[in-house]
Amino acid sequence: MNKFLKLVTCIGVATFIPYLFTVASVKEAQAQTLYEDGFYRKDGNSVVFRLFTRNGERLSCGVASDQHLQNLGGEGRVNILSKDSSELGSGRRWVGTCDLVDGFYRVNTKGVVWWLYSRGEGTDRQLYACGIGSGAQLARLGGATQVQNLPRGAEAGAQRSWQGTCPDRI
Repeated sequence: MNKFLKLVTCIGVATFIPYLFTVASVKEAQAQTLYEDGFYRKDGNSVVFRLFTRNGERLSCGVASDQHLQNLGGEGRVNILSKDSSELGSGRRWVGTCDLVDGFYRVNTKGVVWWLYSRGEGTDRQLYACGIGSGAQLARLGGATQVQNLPRGAEAGAQRSWQGTCPDRI
């Protein structure tokens, strides 16, 4: 007789069946946990996620670095969850890397430098991303000493309108 059947025989079917439903109910409730807006990471994991609501839509994104977390206002405000907590983005739309503040960025310390900039104010604010064409252009735009490095996999231009090669001014 296998161990499962021995267990059911020992504790009795009447005791075991309610136990199965209790376990299933707890697992289902954990899977449906909806977290409030804020910054979160799971214990033992360095990746920080931001959960937020924009125009009534529940969204989630990934924080690219400690500097990025600080720029988003999340420094010292990260909620640490247990390793077995439910899916953070449950009920939210994933939008990639969280908005980066306007500036110059390079992913993984090499490759293309991205210029993220905006036009307009408030609800009329438009977000743009473009690629710097050369070191000389980067210097002309005042970004030669302003480039921030992002970790591999970060999406520098996420949630911005791609403009191709950067103009020399906006």
